[in-house]
Amino acid sequence: MLILQFHEIFLPLLRRSADGREWTLAALRGPIADDFGLTAAERTELLPSNTQSRFVNRLCWAKIHLERAGLVTRVRRGVFTISDVGRAVLAENPATIDVAFLDRYEPYRAFRHGATTDSEADGPSEPPAHISTETPEAVLERAHETLNDELAAELLDEIADRTPAFFEKVVLDLMKAMGYGGWGDAAGRLTSPGADEGIDGLIHEDRLGLETINLPGLGKDLLDFSQA
Repeated sequence: MLILQFHEIFLPLLRRSADGREWTLAALRGPIADDFGLTAAERTELLPSNTQSRFVNRLCWAKIHLERAGLVTRVRRGVFTISDVGRAVLAENPATIDVAFLDRYEPYRAFRHGATTDSEADGPSEPPAHISTETPEAVLERAHETLNDELAAELLDEIADRTPAFFEKVVLDLMKAMGYGGWGDAAGRLTSPGADEGIDGLIHEDRLGLETINLPGLGKDLLDFSQA
């Protein structure tokens, strides 16, 4: 799983553009991934939206932040080059460049914290105590995961308060929703309690109903295991 943060890309991206040529992110994508030793899976791992890879997303945000700070300059759509400010930063030979580092530049402060007032313009402003280093997509991912975890916990608590027969029906309905048994009420059924030889439900393996799958011993034991 890719754990690279977008601010970690600031310095490698600036160094890769240090030759003063006009660059695109597409041209630098591979070399920067090599700088971090990313695996093929890490380079292609998608965001939950499945619209973009996490690495490319972080690379794009890194370029945006460097551009807002004035370290790189937009030449035309999709093309950029290092600026004099960026060269001066590399001349300092910094060990790292992060969001707090970029906050020394007024255009970047305006980008992140809103336009400065006249009184603030008299001297450099102090960065806020806490500076977020997450991309908007990362914030949404984290919120989505938290909501899913909370929802799962609430559902398990709710099901745990019900009867074993209720849980058996939930499992049967879930398998039908996953596509087992085709469509309609005839896709599967619960067995009668007591005379099912440990089998709690039957579901058709194919839509014609020629093969069935036994659902053995669902009940409370399986629910207790899922909460362990």
